[in-house]
Amino acid sequence: MTLTAALIHTAIALAVIVGLVRGRHQSLYVIGFILPLQGLRVEVLGVGWQWARLLPLLLLLTYIIHPPPVAARRRAFPGGPLMLGLFMWTLLVSGYFFLFDSETTHLIDQAQRMGWGRAQTTLRHPIQYVVFLSYFGSAYLVAKLVDGQRDLHGIISGFVAGTLISLAFGTYQMVALRTPLPVIEIIHENAIIERTMNEIRLFGLGGEPKHTGASAVLALALLMAIQMAGQRAAAPTWKIVALLGGIALTLSTSSFVGLALLLGTVLTLSMLRNEGTALRRYVFAGMILAGVGSLFASTEIERVVDERISDRLFQGTDTISKYEPKDGAYVNHVLDEPKYLVAGHGAGGVDFYLVDHFRLDLLPKTTSITPTYTLTKVLSDIGIVGLMLLVLMLLTWWRAARANINPSVGATFILIGGLASLVAPYFTFILYLVLAGAFVGYYSSMAVPEAAGVPARRVDLRPMPHPSKV
Repeated sequence: MTLTAALIHTAIALAVIVGLVRGRHQSLYVIGFILPLQGLRVEVLGVGWQWARLLPLLLLLTYIIHPPPVAARRRAFPGGPLMLGLFMWTLLVSGYFFLFDSETTHLIDQAQRMGWGRAQTTLRHPIQYVVFLSYFGSAYLVAKLVDGQRDLHGIISGFVAGTLISLAFGTYQMVALRTPLPVIEIIHENAIIERTMNEIRLFGLGGEPKHTGASAVLALALLMAIQMAGQRAAAPTWKIVALLGGIALTLSTSSFVGLALLLGTVLTLSMLRNEGTALRRYVFAGMILAGVGSLFASTEIERVVDERISDRLFQGTDTISKYEPKDGAYVNHVLDEPKYLVAGHGAGGVDFYLVDHFRLDLLPKTTSITPTYTLTKVLSDIGIVGLMLLVLMLLTWWRAARANINPSVGATFILIGGLASLVAPYFTFILYLVLAGAFVGYYSSMAVPEAAGVPARRVDLRPMPHPSKV
């Protein structure tokens, strides 16, 4: 570990401690800040640790040290029965493949002969089920912790700030590679740059370009949702432009697809709501990016479009397997055996079934063939049945947010952020769940039960103060 990396990890550790000591709002800000910094990794006793993976523990410590009011702890959690049903369904499917399926047992033995460790074979289902619980459990803890506007602003502003810092670091690294400026080695050297096809991509502090891009898409979804609710002072245009520019520099196909889904949904919602002013801001940001892009040679733009979008999205399963071998293996697997689309393979269980479909040149180098992206990962774990439970739970969250104010920042983010997250790496899906859970907690804390014929009051977030003033 370099001195710079040691100083940064020390600073984050101190910020976590200070946040836990000072109060719930400060702790939520720090948690939001480290959410997009998934590339910050340190090895202790031979085990790699990431700050983002400590999220459930940090939330639990915050809940213990600074518990929310009793009323907040006792309030109903929207979608709670559906979340419990999702847990039980995943447990049922995982338990069946782990304990009773003879083919899975045979494939686990095969994986052990290939050199896979216990965590990736005999203990894989239990470990991955715990990881699955931690994703949704984190959303539940955040929903219980957020008690009012101050807590909500803390985690939102922290996440946006962390994402912008990640993009700024990545941009500096790109400049340093073309100038005499020193390259700062904070994370593993292979995660700083990628020199393939003569590209220099923005990695940021997300670990990989697609992780950094996914975080930026979610931050952009937050800011656009805030603007669409009329709270434009809290979402200045420069931040939107910075996020759009960062996404472009990652050259991440999944981030481009997520951005297209995001902008398409925002455009549709804005037209339905007759919000032309908000649209002009997005068009203005797009014109700036188009102007910057025009500075490059047209052949370079054509090459990037061909290699990053056209080839990957429209050239069939063989091309998917070339660029995303794990997801390509899963697609080929379910094409051969579509029955596994219904219930999945249990938490993490699909890896054993993908060996025969995985690229032979990469097989000796890997001990995990888990699909990369959220949609394929969810389908491989819990199938269409589990996906339907997940969608119903998110719709319940959306309805809970929308019931308070229309348009609602939370309802808009849950919708547009959820669509963008489906095509993002599953590793970043927890970011969406935590942010959506924060909105669910906020709206639940502000709801007033109906009594004596008096309807529940409608909550209006406007005007939302600027995050820097929270």
